[in-house]
Amino acid sequence: MDNPRISVVIGSFNRRPLLKLCVDAVRRELERETHEIIVVDGGSSDGTIEWLVRQTDILSVIRHGPLTPHDLALGVKAARGTYICRLSDDSLIVPGAIVNGLDLFDEMREQDIKLGGIGFYFRNYPAQRRYAVPVQLGTLAIKHGLFLNSAIKEVGYDGTVEHPAHANADLCLSLKAAGYKLITSKASFVEHYTDTSDQSPSAAETAPPQDQQDRFVDKWKGVVFPEADAAQYKKQSATLAYHPRGFRDPDRTVLRLLPNRHSSPDIKPVITIATVVYDDAEGLERTIASVTEQTYPHTEFIVVDGASPAPTQAVLERHRDRLDILLSEPDNGTYHAMNKAIRLAGGDYLIFMNAGDTFASPEALEAVCSELDPQFDVVYGHRNYVLPSRRRTQESQPIDQVKYGMPFGHQAAFYKCSI
Repeated sequence: MDNPRISVVIGSFNRRPLLKLCVDAVRRELERETHEIIVVDGGSSDGTIEWLVRQTDILSVIRHGPLTPHDLALGVKAARGTYICRLSDDSLIVPGAIVNGLDLFDEMREQDIKLGGIGFYFRNYPAQRRYAVPVQLGTLAIKHGLFLNSAIKEVGYDGTVEHPAHANADLCLSLKAAGYKLITSKASFVEHYTDTSDQSPSAAETAPPQDQQDRFVDKWKGVVFPEADAAQYKKQSATLAYHPRGFRDPDRTVLRLLPNRHSSPDIKPVITIATVVYDDAEGLERTIASVTEQTYPHTEFIVVDGASPAPTQAVLERHRDRLDILLSEPDNGTYHAMNKAIRLAGGDYLIFMNAGDTFASPEALEAVCSELDPQFDVVYGHRNYVLPSRRRTQESQPIDQVKYGMPFGHQAAFYKCSI
């Protein structure tokens, strides 16, 4: 059997729902490419191993205990593809990520460029809004992306590092030392879903002790960076390089790839917060501040602006990175704008917090989401009117009182987006 064009190597441990989503996304992405999928599992106890056994297109490498970089290197060693794509079970590729990376790799190699790896831009969802790639010791440290298989074999990488946080950088620095270039694909994006079970090993995400950091820097000083830079790198070796243009995912990958959010305790409902505004810079500032200080992380923030004058536009520009979706165009009033927001919403539930509205506390969404029950289409409560001289609570009424007036305010109502 001929070797495939690409091998996808995925590390896994006790995150079966997310692993299945990751694998399904890879299958769809590479349905027209010759490929193989290799999953290295750390001895999961949540049914992952039993699921892997039933997958006829997956080569499974089962280890016992939390995965180490050396374990993951075993999957890389087993790979037969010309290229290797490395992912984790909690990473969700945006459609086109791998294919765009493959095309870029082929293009560079046709130009006789000695290319060893291509990094994909990613964000740690839901904590981060912007996509970036990590840089360590001044070198691209590819976490999600593509490698030339023969290049990895040439440098003899086996995943042996003193601290897991250095694993990605150590591989990339080895390639750089061997004369290979490392670049990013500006058209490849990954959602790294970080709100998962506490069972998952987190050592790779933690900072190494200072003595281990010092030894790692000393290993590479004078090899891939000037010795004069060593002292600074020992203080801070890692940074993020953000995508130069920014990216708004038209496919809403995080939302689309998590269709069973309520079926797993590890996956929480996404709340879409919609704000409509016209010529209210001060009110918009208050609302954005209230939304962004919420402790509940699983949110989608949409602002629909009716082509406001300059002061409101300045607020929107200043806080652009905090907004998942911004639509600014003329409309026919508040309800027309709210209907636009409904069409844009991609979460599980939708709440309207229009310009000037604020949540009662930073923990408001956290408290509400602990009470949400999928069997109910609308969940509502009380709202406060805050006036310059006083504060008044408007208590909600039973829904059968709607014939006498609105029984609740939109600031206190959560609607299922599916309805």
